[in-house]
Amino acid sequence: GLKIDTGMGFSVRSKSELLICMKLQEAGLDFEYERPFEFGMVKMHPDFTIILPHGDTVLWEHFGRMDDDEYRKSIGSKLMQYANHGYFPGENLLLTYESLRVPIDVKTVESAIEKILLYADKDRIL
Repeated sequence: GLKIDTGMGFSVRSKSELLICMKLQEAGLDFEYERPFEFGMVKMHPDFTIILPHGDTVLWEHFGRMDDDEYRKSIGSKLMQYANHGYFPGENLLLTYESLRVPIDVKTVESAIEKILLYADKDRIL
């Protein structure tokens, strides 16, 4: 469930997602959390939808439970759905990962946001 208040008018599922929200806001990026996307009969909720100043959309999926076998197994079909609808890692789909043993850190989040900002400023791929 959505249990962590961001102070931005919505709640998120984890402290890692809170960190991402805070860093996106700090960078001045326009974003929505778990905005619904309908791909035909499939409805998906990317963790973050970032709308760039020139109108392009970047989706950010944070896979935060990589220790969980069932969770890991579901990632492939999710990525396939994104690819089937024009969202590709390294282009307009950003992916981050963590496990209990290797949590995401501030530097990783900041590096990911730096890629988004470069894409926004220079229309480069992520």
